[in-house]
Amino acid sequence: MAAGPDGEEELLEQTLAYARDRAERFQAWLEQLRAGDPVFAEASPLHPWDMSEWQGAVYLLTGCDLVWSALAASVIAERSIGPAICELAEPGRAWSASETAVMAWAAHFWDVGQRATPFPWMFEEFYFQRWITACHLRHRSTPALMLGPSQSP
Repeated sequence: MAAGPDGEEELLEQTLAYARDRAERFQAWLEQLRAGDPVFAEASPLHPWDMSEWQGAVYLLTGCDLVWSALAASVIAERSIGPAICELAEPGRAWSASETAVMAWAAHFWDVGQRATPFPWMFEEFYFQRWITACHLRHRSTPALMLGPSQSP
């Protein structure tokens, strides 16, 4: 038995309501991240909240003090992760394996189709936690801990 017009409208309304709810939860979570991290809060709004490639990449970069202090001015001026990509191609200084991985993953988040990178096994715990959050940002997906008891991802 096929659904009639009323059933299709109801399904569409439910789908739209779910999408709105998910977007609102994501925006609230992003605001919490910004409130807890002034460095990320400065760079994050350079692109809209739903530009997930920027949000994930810049969240990871701003968590690495040495990388961010070296690249922040260029990244902010260009509103691009391009300076990190250039630094990977022609390093201006010696970077640790973890710092290099931070830039490689930021480049990956910025342009997934062009920048493959291996699992970040060399990340220190802080960078690994930051990477997990950046993955959620890149996929515009609120972590399960942010969901209410009756909600699902």
